[in-house]
Amino acid sequence: MSETSDPAAEATATDATVPEAPDEVPAPEPENPIVAAVAPGYQFEGSALELGGLMLDATELSDVHIRIPLGMLNRHGLVAGATGTGKTKT
Repeated sequence: MSETSDPAAEATATDATVPEAPDEVPAPEPENPIVAAVAPGYQFEGSALELGGLMLDATELSDVHIRIPLGMLNRHGLVAGATGTGKTKT
């Protein structure tokens, strides 16, 4: 004698044993607040001169590029920093 199974009954039995997924997806890790403050100021469209990258302590944050639009190169600029911070190499 062959057994016939009811798909609806199997689905109900299976669903009862599987724990439900959480309603909320965990939030991604918060971005570094320094990166969040600096990066938007250097995101330009079009041609730009790249001066370097953002550094935090001795760590280079290579995903943040310090750029100046070519159209702004006819203006004065200031490179400020303490002794030994690499102003001459900028």
